[in-house]
Amino acid sequence: MSRRRVGSGMPVLGPHHGIKLFGEPAVLVGDDWILLKPGKLGAVVSYAAHRGSPVRRAELAALLWPELDERRAHANLRQLLRSLVTGPISGCLDRDRDTVRASVASDVRLFDRAVEEARWADAVALYDGPLLDGFDTVQAGEFGSWLSSERAAAEVRWRQACLALLEPADAGAWPPNAAILVERLLRSDHLDEVAVRLAMKAALARGDTVAARQQFERFRAALESELGLEPEAATLEIAERITKLGGVIETGELEFGTPPPSRHTLAMKPEQGLPRFPGRQRVIGRSEVLGELWALLSRDDVRLLTLLAPGGMGKTTIAGLLSEEAEAVLPDGSFAVALEGVEGPEAVAPALAAAVGITLSPRDTAFSQVVATLAQRRALVVLDGFEEHLDEVPVVDALMRACPRIKLVVTSRTRLRLSLETVYEVGPIATATEREEAWLERSEPSDAAKLFLRAAARSGSPMAPTLDELAVVERICNAVGGSPLAIELVAAWMDVLSLSEVERQVQVSWELLRSEEVDRPPRQGDLQATLERTWRQLDPEDQAAWARLAVLPGSVDRSLAAAVAGSGWRGLRRLVDRSLLRHGGERLEMHALVARYGQERAAEEGWHEEAWETALLTLRERIALEVEPRTGELRRLHEHDLDQALGIWRWALVRRRWSDVADMAFGLCRALERAARTRDLEEAVTNAIASLHRARGRNRESALARLLPFARATPAEALANAQSALVLAEECGDEHAAACATAALLRAEPEREPAARFAHARAAFESVGDSVGLATLLLDHGDTLVKIGRAEPGGELLREALTLCERLADELGQARAREALAEKNSPA
Repeated sequence: MSRRRVGSGMPVLGPHHGIKLFGEPAVLVGDDWILLKPGKLGAVVSYAAHRGSPVRRAELAALLWPELDERRAHANLRQLLRSLVTGPISGCLDRDRDTVRASVASDVRLFDRAVEEARWADAVALYDGPLLDGFDTVQAGEFGSWLSSERAAAEVRWRQACLALLEPADAGAWPPNAAILVERLLRSDHLDEVAVRLAMKAALARGDTVAARQQFERFRAALESELGLEPEAATLEIAERITKLGGVIETGELEFGTPPPSRHTLAMKPEQGLPRFPGRQRVIGRSEVLGELWALLSRDDVRLLTLLAPGGMGKTTIAGLLSEEAEAVLPDGSFAVALEGVEGPEAVAPALAAAVGITLSPRDTAFSQVVATLAQRRALVVLDGFEEHLDEVPVVDALMRACPRIKLVVTSRTRLRLSLETVYEVGPIATATEREEAWLERSEPSDAAKLFLRAAARSGSPMAPTLDELAVVERICNAVGGSPLAIELVAAWMDVLSLSEVERQVQVSWELLRSEEVDRPPRQGDLQATLERTWRQLDPEDQAAWARLAVLPGSVDRSLAAAVAGSGWRGLRRLVDRSLLRHGGERLEMHALVARYGQERAAEEGWHEEAWETALLTLRERIALEVEPRTGELRRLHEHDLDQALGIWRWALVRRRWSDVADMAFGLCRALERAARTRDLEEAVTNAIASLHRARGRNRESALARLLPFARATPAEALANAQSALVLAEECGDEHAAACATAALLRAEPEREPAARFAHARAAFESVGDSVGLATLLLDHGDTLVKIGRAEPGGELLREALTLCERLADELGQARAREALAEKNSPA
């Protein structure tokens, strides 16, 4: 163990004793710091010091030797502790028969106390870098999981302390060392938007608009590249200030702030581009994908292409086709390496050497011999199944630098995060959704259904499906999210199950997603086990984020995803990196099987409650306010936003959250009407009214008053519902519900007190600011007046409705108003 004097920059924790865990860990012995080397001995000392209280030996044994039985693990621990008896740090642990306890104070304890007492400067001074820096290599899976979790938690507390110290900066008062703090925050996370804003403000404060613009451009480019997101409104506001001060913000190519090229980047100038191959009949539904991949590989700036997707998406098949086609056209062909089952700390280079056909010499490393062979070759190299070898990412980087003429395709469930990496997210093959019935009209199955039918025929169950049977096949393919592997595994059961039994079983069991084929690689033989391995590799925060997001149906708005996941943008990025989330335009998508596994975990841990609670808080206002506050336009909710709103609605009903039910009633019902989702609207309203009739509690009457006018009913029932709604609304003082009930009465009894009811409803809608309700009232009453012969006053209301619908950008309302006006003006 090496020594350092106290004056070497390490914090003094106390006279002649203490242990430093932040940054490079070390123990203070006398006046010297003894550095702790990464290893299980250092792990025991560090873990006990971090705990600050007695640690049971059984816990330490399980932490460091999870693969061994209890007796052998305890024996290893005893032997390890004996080695401390005579060493230079022998006095830092106290031991008895059952427990181990650190006898020295740690900087983590002092740091936690400083944060609790809001002594922010002390906390920042104590944080000397990531917890146990350099201990990531300790070969103990449980210890690694613990370290990852604690390191992330400490970084969150450190960031809290930094931002508290920088708080005056937001008001323009820059504290001492502010620039250093901002720089440290950005080094820790270059997508920390709060730190980016502070850096921009600091540049503006010193009059340097160029530096402020560079900071903004770097951040915006990185945010778009890595997450596909736009900066927050507060960041854009500062960017506008830069523009006003003379710093023009470009929206196209970056003029300033472009990061310098990586020192590893080597230009590749091939003599000819890689060609496209239009005819690929062996693989169903992937011709377009293969064309896009060849187009990417044909570009000079694309040298490392990662095919990213969860298990079962067909990455191996696609990479195999690329390799076969490259073999036929590239001067030096292609080399494909299957990494599944290849083990060892340095496995990639020997596996690649075997694929290239090198007989390794013991006088040099496998990597050097591979480089010597490939350095001047123009070839395609495929590394399949790289997710189990992420510790060898530097090998890939070095290979690209040393062999400038090769192109590399990597298949992985986790991205490599190299500067040269181009990521292609492999999606499912096309399915026909439940709401898409064009395939029924042309009797043509989707690509997913074609794959199912081919796999069923291969298993000995050829089909000539009727339209009804084809509909079942399409539903099965949707249930597994269009995963090619899942479709083939499920279709193989057609030799013992009927089509309807397959559909029923695939909804409730993972059994159909396991293969008994002896030649199928293990990772392709059990999709549940594949997801289980991915789950175990995540820290608890990311596990919880996966499970919470899985609860929400369909694709998710990014702001909602960040809130429900509970781990912020950095957490979302980690899930994207692991292919658990993928970009879907402006939204994030989770594959059906990934979501299914996450839902099961959420149910086990109770995370579904947290997910719906957070989704309610986030979506409630968006649903309740039908008009966008900034523009005054009618909100356009995505189809999946409505699915999620319906899920929230059912959750709120079960938990008798009548206030939330009342708040969402108008917005949800009207949104479902606009989307022509009549069945969903009828089910939502009918179930809610039935629950409310059986219930008691605060805000129950208001919710019922708001829902009754939307109930599907005969004319007589509609009149009774409107009358009941008006009574309830007046009893609970709900002016908005009263306005809607009055408008419903006007529709149900157009001849009774029309002028008074119209005036009352109009005044109420204007009072509560319900432009959507007012537009509907004007359209309904104007149309009624025209039909009973009062063309002029009716036309005036319709023209007013048209103007209001134009302001709301309500295209359906505009069309209805114009149609009614055209009917009014047409000759009888």
